[in-house]
Amino acid sequence: MNDPPARPKRKAWIPIVIILSVVVLIAIIILVIFLLRRKTKDAVVPNCSSDANCAGGLRCKPETGRCVQCLDNSSCGNLVCDTGKNICLECVTTEDCPGTKQCKANKCVICVDDSQCTTDPIRTKCLTSNNICVGCVNTTQCAANQTCSSISKTCVNNP
Repeated sequence: MNDPPARPKRKAWIPIVIILSVVVLIAIIILVIFLLRRKTKDAVVPNCSSDANCAGGLRCKPETGRCVQCLDNSSCGNLVCDTGKNICLECVTTEDCPGTKQCKANKCVICVDDSQCTTDPIRTKCLTSNNICVGCVNTTQCAANQTCSSISKTCVNNP
């Protein structure tokens, strides 16, 4: 009786090589993507000698030869120009804010401390997390028989 033909032995290392090849290929692709993104972020803005060299309403900063958002307030509409960073912001200093508002993190806010909460006799404390004037921030600011409501931020009678 004839034995069936022997099956060729499968080489155990072939699947391992295939898996390693795929892993290396993925790593190379990730590295290339990372390098391309980094190159794009660090790309130097083309040199400019006048506003005509800048696209999208940008202005040419002659000292650096770079296109920037603003050189002065005239480029910012209702905003102000931070001439150090050459970007338009809501405010750079408190003088840029209307009325009694204060400049905090380049935004005009109602208050940064209690000294700005003087126009309403009931709301004399500044809730600095929201920069608004409230009746109280904590219970120590209320009368003995009251607590500071965590919702309304006003002193309410104890039950």
